[in-house]
Amino acid sequence: MKIYDDRSQQLRCMIMNKPVPCDHELLNMFTFMSANMTHFLPKISYEDHIKIFQNYLVCQELNRLDTAFFAHEYPLQIEGWGPFQAKISKRPGVICTYHFGAYQLIHYWLLKAQIPFALMVSSGEKANWEKRYPALLAVLQQAEATGRFVMLEANSRSSLRQMYKLSKAGFCLVIYPDDLDSTQERGGEKSEELSFLGQQVALPGDAAYIAHSLQMPLYPILALRQPTSVGVYAHPAIQPARHIDKSVFAASAMAQLYGWLDLFLMHWPEQWENWPYLHHIHIKKQPFFGSLWQSGIESDKLDPENYGMYVRGEARFLLRKRDMCSVSIDQLVFERLFEEWYSDEIGGLK
Repeated sequence: MKIYDDRSQQLRCMIMNKPVPCDHELLNMFTFMSANMTHFLPKISYEDHIKIFQNYLVCQELNRLDTAFFAHEYPLQIEGWGPFQAKISKRPGVICTYHFGAYQLIHYWLLKAQIPFALMVSSGEKANWEKRYPALLAVLQQAEATGRFVMLEANSRSSLRQMYKLSKAGFCLVIYPDDLDSTQERGGEKSEELSFLGQQVALPGDAAYIAHSLQMPLYPILALRQPTSVGVYAHPAIQPARHIDKSVFAASAMAQLYGWLDLFLMHWPEQWENWPYLHHIHIKKQPFFGSLWQSGIESDKLDPENYGMYVRGEARFLLRKRDMCSVSIDQLVFERLFEEWYSDEIGGLK
C-alpha cells in the first residue's frame, strides 16, 4: 500500500505542482479537449479547462500505475464489486464499461474472480494498450494461456461467431461502447445517432446488437476513482427481448448507456479519457480544415478561450472552437500565441 501511495503522490505532484511539459502531443490533446468541452460542457469555464486537463493527465498516469500491480494484490479499497460479481457469476452477460476512472481494474477483478471473459477492442485500441499498459497485456496473455480469457477484435466478422461459442461456454463479454477507434475504423457504418450531453453524436451500437443477437443482458459498469478507494457503480441490467426489433433495442440501450455516463461526466470530467477525441463523433462539429479569414483580420481578437492551436506534421493550425474550423498559421505566429496563451499555464513547448 505504501509503495502505491508514494508513487501516486509523486505522479500527482509532478503534474500538479509544476507546469505540464507541453510537447506537440499534449498541446493537441489540450486544444481539442478544451474545444470539445466548450460544446459538451459549456458551463465549465476555460480557466477550469486547464485544471481539468492536469487532473486528466494524473488519471492517465494512475491507470498506468494500477496495471503495475495486477500481478500482485491491488492495494486500494474496492467498494461495490461484490454484488456485481455475484450477478455476472449467476448469469453471464455483456459487460459495458467506459474509458472512465480506473477502468482497467475491471479486467483485473474478473481475472482474480476467475470469471471467464472475452474482451472486444478495436485494433487501434489494442495497439494503444500495448504501448501504455504492457503489464496488463502480460497478465491477459497469461490468462489466455489457461483458457479463461480471449481477446476479440471489434469490426471483425468472425468475432460474433466466436462470442456465440464462448457465451455457450459461460463466458462474459467485455466491450467499450465509447471505443472511438472502432467508430473511425468503420467510417460511421452501423452507428447509432443519439443525444449526449446535449449534442448529437454517432456511436457504434455493437454492445446492444451483440446483446440482442446472443440474448444476453447488458451490464453497464464503471470504476470511479475516489480519494482513498475505487467505487464500482453498476446500472440496472438492460435485458434484450426477442420480440423487440434489434434496431429499436439498440437505440434504446445506447440512449441508456450514454445517459448514465452523462451523470458521471458532469461531476468528474477529468476521469474520462475521450475528451480530446470527441469531435470525431460530433455530427455537426467535426473539424473543418479550410480558410477562415483573410490574414490579419482577426489577429487582434484571438484568445485561448475561443481559439486553440494544434500541430500536424510540420504544419501549425489555429482552431476556432465555436465551429471547429481551422486555419493554417506560420511558425512565428504559432510561437507568439503559444507564449501569450500558455506559458504560465501549461509550460514551455519542447
